[in-house]
Amino acid sequence: MLPMRARTSRCHWPSARLSPTWRASPRELTPFDDSDLAAGGVNPISRFDWRSGYWINYIQLSYGGKQGDMHGTDAGGSVFPGVALANGERITSAVRVWTNVAPAGVARLEFTTNIRTFVVGADQPLNDPGAYRSSYLAIPAKPSSCTNDGEARLIAIRGWVNGWLTGISFVWAWQKADPCSPNPCGTGATCTPSSDGKQFACTCPSGKTYSAASSACINDYVGCYKDDTTALVPFKLAANDATMTNEKCESMARAYGGEHIGL
Repeated sequence: MLPMRARTSRCHWPSARLSPTWRASPRELTPFDDSDLAAGGVNPISRFDWRSGYWINYIQLSYGGKQGDMHGTDAGGSVFPGVALANGERITSAVRVWTNVAPAGVARLEFTTNIRTFVVGADQPLNDPGAYRSSYLAIPAKPSSCTNDGEARLIAIRGWVNGWLTGISFVWAWQKADPCSPNPCGTGATCTPSSDGKQFACTCPSGKTYSAASSACINDYVGCYKDDTTALVPFKLAANDATMTNEKCESMARAYGGEHIGL
């Protein structure tokens, strides 16, 4: 196995290399490691871009909105539209990894997030399964030395390239659970409604932002509204403000060009 810089801690865990059997000299392979870009999870994975055909020609991740390096070659196969992760979306498991029988390479990655599943890479393994091997991956077990109670999330990738993606390793982290996450609207978050009123972006005191359905938030509003000519929308979450009164709310609403509608 090639030497690779490792950034590990009690709550960071890099998986073993996932790749086909490789008989070439290690000097022919170029290692990469996105751990520094992730900064231990401070810069979360925000996007995947790739080119693929029979295998993944290149893979490129963005961390915290900043594009990382391209790993592989920008040639062959097709460039795909990419996958952008939503604010607060996190990858909780890499469900399945497909690798070529020959030539050796990583062809397809299947991920699960707290919201959905998505695929990075080629469709060819589904069309010609005999030419590929697939591995189902278990959700990584938290290291016994890690006392953080948050769930695992993928924070970076490491791997090897030789004109295409020849191997990959996943870097997982466990962070302290944010008490705001399970019930953002009931724990002091500031929630901003979307234009359709069906979703709220809730920013917690920690600075992290979560999305929440309107049903989770609506009862925490006291009736402060502004009229933006398209809809009456709440502009302040005040359920935890013991000083909030109708008069104060109405004054605030007028300051925003709206009105208090007496809820």
